Amino acid sequence: NDVAFQIHDLDNDGKAEVIYCMNKEIVVADGATGQIKFKRSTPVVTDQEVIDPSTHNRFGNILGDCLYFCDLRGSGYDHDIIIKDRYRRVWAMDDQLNILWYRNLNTGHYPFAYDVDQDGKDELLIGYSLLDSDGSTIWTLDNELEDHADGVAMVKYQEDADPIVMCAASDEGMFFANLEGEIIKH
Repeated sequence: NDVAFQIHDLDNDGKAEVIYCMNKEIVVADGATGQIKFKRSTPVVTDQEVIDPSTHNRFGNILGDCLYFCDLRGSGYDHDIIIKDRYRRVWAMDDQLNILWYRNLNTGHYPFAYDVDQDGKDELLIGYSLLDSDGSTIWTLDNELEDHADGVAMVKYQEDADPIVMCAASDEGMFFANLEGEIIKH
């Protein structure tokens, strides 16, 4: 697993919370005292996959592979949580740990958020896919590329140009794509 542990001001009060997964729960604790503020069971795999010890889904509830914060609801600060299993499933949660949406796709290791369309809500680059703030697919390269993405980012190299998608992807090597999901260099 990538460690599901982050320090972040989830409620935008100027004080950090510690957010982590342990014992198939996601926990939000006070950063100063460590006292648990609230917690919830991690998401359950619901896409008909049988719990199988030979796969990454051994327990029903996910263990939590990473945590990432972004602004999917357009509040002006990163209070929405992305949580995923090892490689196939991703959930978006609000700041009270309620599930906003779920997707089954090639997640890679760690996502990256960016307000691509400048609507005040982040889009999510995860694996080989760009998702809209509601979880719908803007584009995906899943059918064109194999293995998984190790690291992704959207970078604006020039102030007057669109950001470029960057992906370092194990055996696929490194590639760059435009915001329409077209690989421009591999």
